Order: sequence, then structure tokens, then C-alpha cells
Amino acid sequence: PWDVGGKFLRVKIWDDETSIEKIVPVAGYKTVCNFFVDNVKLWWPKSLGEPHLYNYEVTLIENEQENYTKSGHFGFRTIEHDQTPADTQKFYCKFKINGQEIFLKGANWVPLDIMTGCITEDKYRKAIAMAHEAHFNCLRVWGGGIYEKEIFYDICDQTGMLVWQDFQFACADIPDDYEGFNEQVIEEVEYDLVRRKSVSLKPQSIEEAILQMNLLEHTFFAFKDEENGEAFAVVYKRNDGGYGLIENIG
Repeated sequence: PWDVGGKFLRVKIWDDETSIEKIVPVAGYKTVCNFFVDNVKLWWPKSLGEPHLYNYEVTLIENEQENYTKSGHFGFRTIEHDQTPADTQKFYCKFKINGQEIFLKGANWVPLDIMTGCITEDKYRKAIAMAHEAHFNCLRVWGGGIYEKEIFYDICDQTGMLVWQDFQFACADIPDDYEGFNEQVIEEVEYDLVRRKSVSLKPQSIEEAILQMNLLEHTFFAFKDEENGEAFAVVYKRNDGGYGLIENIG
């Protein structure tokens, strides 16, 4: 354990009607702080409602001095992927946001410029605004492009645009039969699953994970602990068409 004497985190959550603040001692490598928000306002894609967001601010206090502050926004919403068969001959693929069915309308999203460092916030806002004008409610970040800049996801959050995020394993010969590669990519999978505020599916079994991977053309799926958000197992697709399982991660 770290020597964390005198270190605290001040955590604030607020919107126009709610304001909550907590101060908790730093407990080592990871500190958990739970909040309960009454009468929560849900985030909705623009086609179904308002994309309400809450603000947050986390400040590290050491020896009564504010050393570092991280701020941003987040929303409350649920996403369900319903594949309940209608009968033995029919297969469903339905998405529900906050319990309400939604028809996804959108397009593939590729980098706006081959020189990705030249993509400005204005370019992102213009392109996403054009998607809204076309009555899109979802953008699929293509798996042969890049993990987009945070501003892209922030604008989608703010404007009510869902994001279908591919892992960046498309259009390439992925060496997923090489154990060293699989171990290295676990960090990428875990990081991006936690980072994304997007259409994310949560299968409850290995079989459901394989179904999802086939549907989304993904090579990996990570199972996460509900309490701390850390990945504890990864299902991956092998070159021979079969599937492997890496357990006891971390």
C-alpha cells in the first residue's frame, strides 16, 4: 500500500438542479467514491429526447493544497441488445435505450483527414451537425480508422449522437494466434471499453460474447467486474475460426 497520509479527493457532481460534493481519503492505487443521484435525468439520443449531461470535477488535495483537477461530463442511460428469438425461424437484433426500442440510423465514420492532427474541433462539429441534419442517430467508428479524439465523443455526448465503436483490428492480418500479441492488446481492449461513452453491449456468457463478436466483426470481447470496471477475462477469435479464453487477468 502507498503512503497516502494527507491526500484527499474532492468530487463534485452537478447540473442545473442537482449539486453533490464528497471528500474522500485517497486509499492507494485506486479510490472508489459512490454517489446516489435522486430523480436522475436520463441521457437520450436526440431522436428520442434530450441528451442530458451532468458535470463532474475531481480535485486531488495534498497537505491542504489543490494539486490536480480533472473535469468533464457524463450521462445516465442504459443500453440493451435484445436477441430474443421470435421463433425457431426468426432472429432478432434490437437495441433499446433506457428501455425504449430505437431504430439505428447512421453511417460509417472514418477519419476526417488523412493528417489526423489537422482535424479541428470545428471540423468535428460541422461533420456531426451534418449527420444530425441527415436524421442520423448513430455513427459507427470504422475499425480500420483510429480511436477518435476525446472531442469527437464529447460532441456526440452533447448533441445526442450514439457511437458504435469498433476496435481497430479491421482490414489487417491480426496475429491473434500469437499469445504475446493477445496479452498486449488486452490493455487496449480494457482501456477503450472503460473510456467509451457509446453503444456498448454486455453479454453475460461466453456464448453471448461470441454471438456479439460475430455480429460486430470484433476480434476480442472483455468481461468486466461490475464493481471496479476492470477486465477479468477476454474472449478472442483465433485464425482457425475457433475461440480462445484468457482468464484471471490482472
